[in-house]
Amino acid sequence: MVAIGGVSVFVTLGWETLGGIGLFLVALAVMTVAAWLTHHFLVEQKHAIPAGLMAALVVAVAPLAVYGIQRTLGYWPANTTYRSYHTIVDWIVMELGTLGVGAVVLWCCRLPFSVMPIAVTLWYMSMDLAPFFADVPNRQSRSEQPEALV
Repeated sequence: MVAIGGVSVFVTLGWETLGGIGLFLVALAVMTVAAWLTHHFLVEQKHAIPAGLMAALVVAVAPLAVYGIQRTLGYWPANTTYRSYHTIVDWIVMELGTLGVGAVVLWCCRLPFSVMPIAVTLWYMSMDLAPFFADVPNRQSRSEQPEALV
């Protein structure tokens, strides 16, 4: 749980110095180690709970990997960081990448806790897709939307 929180929540500006490719490689390394530990706990030791935590870590790190690729290719807005992901409306690529990794993890090993990051991703996706279905004409980032009148 500490690793999930550390990689998904506590990515600070210090991590940004690694650049997009550096963040992608760190995320890929974490995902590889977590996938190996998932296999080790599930197949070799028959411990489903730690295997589920490691599988959830694989899925939870996927947005950081997608962010690294987007940053490298120049698809992420230049004046924003990974920590500002929840204020940007157009991060559907990160959500789709996370859902793709989550689908692969669930297909390989059906562990209940690995659904948690998928559920969070679907929750964020519902907030990001709502303006498309509601035909909102001028979509803004969540931080730029006007506050309610008091």
